[in-house]
Amino acid sequence: MKLYKYIVLAFLFNPFPILAQDNFTFIKGHELTVLGRTSADKTNYHRIDSVDVKLLPDLVRRFSKYSAGMNIAFKTNSKSIKLNWKLDKLNTMWNMSSVGVNGLDLYCWNGKNWQYVSSARPTGTDNSVLLVENLDGQLRNYRIFLPIYSEVKDIEVGVFKDAQIFSGDAANLPTRKVAIYGSSITQGIAASRPGMAYPSILSRKMKIDFLNLGFSGSGKMEIEIADILAKIPAEVYVLDCVPNALPHEVKERSYPLVSRLRKLKPEVPIVMVESVRREISNWNSVMKDRIEQQNGEFKKTYNKLLAEGNKNIYYIKSEDLMGDDHDATVDGTHLTDLGYMRISETIGKQLAEIMNIKFIK
Repeated sequence: MKLYKYIVLAFLFNPFPILAQDNFTFIKGHELTVLGRTSADKTNYHRIDSVDVKLLPDLVRRFSKYSAGMNIAFKTNSKSIKLNWKLDKLNTMWNMSSVGVNGLDLYCWNGKNWQYVSSARPTGTDNSVLLVENLDGQLRNYRIFLPIYSEVKDIEVGVFKDAQIFSGDAANLPTRKVAIYGSSITQGIAASRPGMAYPSILSRKMKIDFLNLGFSGSGKMEIEIADILAKIPAEVYVLDCVPNALPHEVKERSYPLVSRLRKLKPEVPIVMVESVRREISNWNSVMKDRIEQQNGEFKKTYNKLLAEGNKNIYYIKSEDLMGDDHDATVDGTHLTDLGYMRISETIGKQLAEIMNIKFIK
């Protein structure tokens, strides 16, 4: 009898009572609208097709399975939304929150822009979280941003059994594509949650489907990536791939990569982005020289391409990426949400000019 009493009291005073799984109907994520996908396999959440990824280094193959930048769009009038998701492994990063590494973000279209609603906290490889409840029952558009540094094996969106759920409303979803190739900064390392990686920020602000091909510790301009990028029907290619390549690698690889991509896609604009300046380079002269050499070799490639008569190639300098207050990183290299907002604004403005669209601050 006492046990029953405590259960009743716990229910009355718990502001977020647990809703029974039986109250919900679940639909697989891949049956809804999946954005940020390049893989031809519609049932997984990998960023590169299994055939293409065989051509790339081991580390790139590993990180290509991580769902950075991918998001699921749907429309529902359910008064509660629940998510079940399964991970290959619960990963940890010393400079990231578990939400950013393994969790999920929910956004809702408020009539003007995509507004953050809540995040799903991961606790293991198998997770079930009630993301939001007590909604007003209006039919609304939502997007769920997937983990930055984990492989999603399965995901289900749960709505009340008496509610409707559809694929994302085409009027609110992007129809144009941009592919971004780069390093851990492109992938989104150190973002507080999945929706704050800069390609994901841009996808909400510009109504563009951004394909995030950022690879932690990698993105070293392997020539094979040009062929993989060329398979993506993108209107612009962004090459943010300088940070992890040593100066001699930038010198040897950047020109073949960009010229190969230009040959495969002769009319598609290409944006070349310099490496961010690591904060330690303001004090460590060796690191300062390294970054200056990296960016210097990348700029030489850009100038060579222009001298050859190549058109629609654009260049963004490092000083335009992070601001000048030295407070935009978590660890001196990887960006905070503030840093990601800043880099997204710089790249977004350049893309807006190229694509003749509006960038929403």
